[in-house]
Amino acid sequence: MRRHTKPIEAIVLHCTATRPGRDVDIAEIRRWHVDGNGWDDVGYHYLVRLDGTIETGRPEGFQGAHVSGQNDGTIAVAYAGGVSASGAPSDTRTPAQKAAILDLLDELAFEYGAFDVDGRLAIRVLGHRDFPGVAKACPSFDVAADYGARHAVAAAILTGETDMDTKPFWASKTLWVNAVAIAAAVAGAFSVDLGLDPEGQVAAVAAIMGVVNIVLRLTTDKAVAAK
Repeated sequence: MRRHTKPIEAIVLHCTATRPGRDVDIAEIRRWHVDGNGWDDVGYHYLVRLDGTIETGRPEGFQGAHVSGQNDGTIAVAYAGGVSASGAPSDTRTPAQKAAILDLLDELAFEYGAFDVDGRLAIRVLGHRDFPGVAKACPSFDVAADYGARHAVAAAILTGETDMDTKPFWASKTLWVNAVAIAAAVAGAFSVDLGLDPEGQVAAVAAIMGVVNIVLRLTTDKAVAAK
């Protein structure tokens, strides 16, 4: 397996092309990919089962095997289903799967997203079929219609039950994201001119958050290990 050589830029949604009611787990898909395709590991990073359970596949730090030429810098999320009883492409996501996918996208956007011009923490989301040259219906629904071209972290992630409940306050990305948002709002309220155009301001905030995230990754790992 190869590690990513560039930052995570997008989440790619897939389906397992299994019929309604057939629940498959990550172990079964790993057998398909390893024994059947001869790959080193399962091609997806995450699988969402029928009941909404999220199972971990290939480690996020390694490139998946899910879209030819697009594996570097992307995270693959698959859901069990995607075809009808007759085998035709069909959006078979259960309510539990839809909720779980949304939660997972929030978490991944929070981990890897960048600030948009409008201040949202978001990440690109695509379906397998959205890539040029892909002649498949996977994931059997319109990803952009459901999640937008860029999925923004839900407000609840920033204001509700978050990592602030499980980590020291100084090691919480939630606190720092909110701090940046509040600072931006205060600057706007007092008409503070930072001398940057909107794109420049976003780049500056992203750079600051990048440094903060590196520090938090290091300090959080040590804090957790010490418990």
